[in-house]
Amino acid sequence: MDTSRHTAAGHAASAGSSGRPEAGILEHAIARLLDGSAECYHMLVLVGVAGSGKSRCLDRIAESVGRCQRTLKMLRLDAAAIRADLVLADGDRLDQVDRRWASADLLLLDGIDRAESAATSRSSRPKAKNHARSPTGPGPLPFLLDRVINAGTRLIVTLNSGPDGNPGISEATRSRLRGGLIVPLRPPIDSTRAVPDTETPVTIRRIISVTAKHFQLQPADLTGPSRSRSIAQARAAAMYLARCLSGKSLVAIGRAFGGRDHTTVMHGIRATEQRVSETPAWFAEIKTLRSRCRRA
Repeated sequence: MDTSRHTAAGHAASAGSSGRPEAGILEHAIARLLDGSAECYHMLVLVGVAGSGKSRCLDRIAESVGRCQRTLKMLRLDAAAIRADLVLADGDRLDQVDRRWASADLLLLDGIDRAESAATSRSSRPKAKNHARSPTGPGPLPFLLDRVINAGTRLIVTLNSGPDGNPGISEATRSRLRGGLIVPLRPPIDSTRAVPDTETPVTIRRIISVTAKHFQLQPADLTGPSRSRSIAQARAAAMYLARCLSGKSLVAIGRAFGGRDHTTVMHGIRATEQRVSETPAWFAEIKTLRSRCRRA
């Protein structure tokens, strides 16, 4: 296996599986997925109930792989983005979505069962006679999975439950997912879930509003394009709080902050974490903001 791929696999596994009993399995799975040999896995299926940390695991895998293999083209989609692509593909843009997915070296699909279920519900209305559906099954997802695998793209997908008996996916999709390496995820031993079960998630809109007011800014300043130091620091703090309190993925957080890329969100979170660890005053600010965000 290529050294950079091996390094990426080790970093991704250690970041994505901290505190998990299945850490060894996950590390092996990521290593095999990134291996360039013909015997490697083409698809890794992470399965876990809400709160098992699937999205965070995927975020950390993406971050680590991107850091160790900068030439690798990676596409990361959450359930909302997958659903949007499936709706497009089920219309007249199947080739466009196909090209975008298949052009990636590593494709990360978070919440594929929720996405297909929602897209299928939307597309159940009658179509025009000239409407072209995908060649397989009730929707375009099985066709797209076939195409990306045939193109040599590596896949990591997440599901709330295993392919067999999962009500959110079609039988055609189920048969494709069975061909991947399925890794069940249990809630981490160290409780790294963003929002504990006993706490109600805070909306990102509220976090942006509270943070902006605290720093004497407007919400539009945090979602807008300004790169001034004061606004950038406040924006990074809000992104950090959104990750801790909202339970949303990096992709969803980036979308709420003016359509920013998930890597920008990761950078903001890391910068805030470092500032909190090094500056007592900043630690106190974040503690105050967390309390205000949770206040009714």
